[in-house]
Amino acid sequence: MTRLTPHRIISLTEFRQAAGDGMNWVQHQGNRLWITRHGRAAAALVPMNQCELLETWETRSLKEERHRMERMYARWKRVKARDPGAAGRFSWELE
Repeated sequence: MTRLTPHRIISLTEFRQAAGDGMNWVQHQGNRLWITRHGRAAAALVPMNQCELLETWETRSLKEERHRMERMYARWKRVKARDPGAAGRFSWELE
């Protein structure tokens, strides 16, 4: 089962009053802050590493990204099969 990144949903008014606290929570905990306007999702504050991933994905189609992830997972399985202890040291760096 996939673990979802913790998030909070707050109104734009609340965000304006506590922007610094919200930014610290996102930056230091790696969580997401969803900001609403009139009860509807309007924006999100995400950690920079997640933003960088989004920017990386924008240069690829979803099909290309899926193939890249499948290749990486296959490589991980081969490493794990050869040396189960090495799986914990496997580099998941983007190609």
